[in-house]
Amino acid sequence: MRNMREIIEKRIESKEKRIENAERYLEKGINIEGVAAFHLDDWKGHSGHPKWVRNKMIPFLKQSIKRQEKLIDQLENKEKDRKITERRSNNAG
Repeated sequence: MRNMREIIEKRIESKEKRIENAERYLEKGINIEGVAAFHLDDWKGHSGHPKWVRNKMIPFLKQSIKRQEKLIDQLENKEKDRKITERRSNNAG
């Protein structure tokens, strides 16, 4: 469970960094066209149409962060429940 939590936390950090990059990009007020195929580099927050970045990318990443945080909470609850069940079974036997 610890390893999964670390993986999720790294994903959250990555998404927060992308949001920061996107906000800095929006402050510039310019439209930098991405060079990668299918505009996949736009998700890094350094390029893309400003309206897309503001209206689609940032809200999507924020929702994704919330889902990841919820997943961490679920993992913690699952771990707590497992420990409680273990204690109960050890005390009963």
